Amino acid sequence: MIPDPVATLFTNFRLLPLRQALRLPIILAWGSRLFGSKGSILIEGPVQLGMIRIGFGNVGIFPRRAAIIRNQGRIIFRGACHLGHGVRIENGGYLEFGNDFHVTAESRFWCSESMVFGNGVLISWDCLFMDTDGPHQIYINGIKQKKSVPVIIGDRVWIGCRVTCLKGSGIASDSVVGACSLVNSVHAETHVLLAGVPATVRRRSIRWTK
Repeated sequence: MIPDPVATLFTNFRLLPLRQALRLPIILAWGSRLFGSKGSILIEGPVQLGMIRIGFGNVGIFPRRAAIIRNQGRIIFRGACHLGHGVRIENGGYLEFGNDFHVTAESRFWCSESMVFGNGVLISWDCLFMDTDGPHQIYINGIKQKKSVPVIIGDRVWIGCRVTCLKGSGIASDSVVGACSLVNSVHAETHVLLAGVPATVRRRSIRWTK
């Protein structure tokens, strides 16, 4: 996919401070959009040309669709970030991407309260991240449950394709999540392979590289 110069210029100068916008740190692929004049975008650390790429990539099993981000909350970029083609983000809370964050394609992020991704996170295609039950309300023994609970992903976490992370989930640093797994609780142990529905520890003392 090729860059969209109009959307790129509009996004940078509409949503960023002038000193950052002049460097054009956000580059959008053709047709991709970052909406949300009521929300805020913050880039922390050194600002470089094209450090945040939205809508690019080539995962051949999917058509190349535009990436759409709707931001009514706060998004923090702590360094380089790649949000691949077909990615959809709905943010009404606090959404943080660490440095060297990469999601390949067609994944979904629905942040209502708080969602934090550490440095060096790699996310495959067709994943879903939700920190909320949306408009629905759950009661257990007549007690009203919280609709939104933060999602926290540590540093250097590799998440395989078609993984779902629900509200209140957490993955410790240097971990791998197997394809098609469901993460619905906090996993505090590092250097593990998580897999299954729900995800449990399947291997320990692992390491992985990009």
